[in-house]
Amino acid sequence: MEIKRYENILNQGIIISWTPEGRGSSRVKTISQKLSIPLKRFHLFTRKKLLFFIKFPFLILKTFLFLLKYRPLFVIADVTQPFILLPIYIYSRLKRIPFFSDLHSGPLVAPHLKPFKNILFFLLNKSELVILHETTITDFFKNTCIKTLILHDPLPYFNKRKIEDKKEKYLVYISVGSSDEPLEPVIRALEGKFNVKLYITGTWNNKNLHKIPENVKFTGFLKREKFEELLINSYGIMAFTEWEYTMLGAAYEALSLSKPLIVSNKKAIREFFKDAAIFVEHNSDSISKGIDKLLENHSLYLQKISRFKKEYLEIFEEEFKNFCKIFVSILKKYYKI
Repeated sequence: MEIKRYENILNQGIIISWTPEGRGSSRVKTISQKLSIPLKRFHLFTRKKLLFFIKFPFLILKTFLFLLKYRPLFVIADVTQPFILLPIYIYSRLKRIPFFSDLHSGPLVAPHLKPFKNILFFLLNKSELVILHETTITDFFKNTCIKTLILHDPLPYFNKRKIEDKKEKYLVYISVGSSDEPLEPVIRALEGKFNVKLYITGTWNNKNLHKIPENVKFTGFLKREKFEELLINSYGIMAFTEWEYTMLGAAYEALSLSKPLIVSNKKAIREFFKDAAIFVEHNSDSISKGIDKLLENHSLYLQKISRFKKEYLEIFEEEFKNFCKIFVSILKKYYKI
């Protein structure tokens, strides 16, 4: 589909996100770039639970006032939690415009958001289309009338012109320090493995941990350039989540770099990567065996992940074409394009 024909309408819409640049899914950023739809970010990022019910009223009001001023012809919401849909839904009813929901798994599976599930589904039902990031999550919509579409994440870009340094053999556990990411079993899995080092990214409170092996290092949050350098020079990547129905941005980063991957044995991830990754349970014995498997069969998993990357690039292009076709057909119902 020649999307440039519809630029006059597309650039009068807006994508709203409450996540800062570099966090969350890259889908909305890709949609913005490919379709020339402006992307507006509002964020008040905090992990403090006491501020949880303070920041959202602020963001709701700020978003609604922005929409009244900007007056978009349609809105795409980056739904990392349910409340972003409230001001968008109210505005859409006032102005009689369509809105679309790019839904993450968090609002469906995060324990602290489960009490708001009914609100979420009420608002999703008002959306013209709900974009899902993987196939197993459609289980939540089997008994609803909500129209859904699968669009996986695009692969992130890395500056691969950087010179790789092969002097040190190490793995990287890409994490942010969230409650769904295991830590203790990962550290225990490295005990006695003197032939490999592990770098753990993100912000962790590791004061309560037992003795940390010398081959485990915490990096904290890194600037993008340092983060890319760490991944590009790595021997393999690890990514974990306790949640089902969840795809991991870290896994996409491994795929983009064609790095052998150790990942959680969850249905969504397993069905996506098939035999291109090493799946483990969240205990030290399973993770340890996964590391051994990667080290002993590195060339094999390097070939598998590289082959899957080629397949995935084609899959994503087809999914994006299908999204554009459906998206434009919906806009045609509202506007003469």
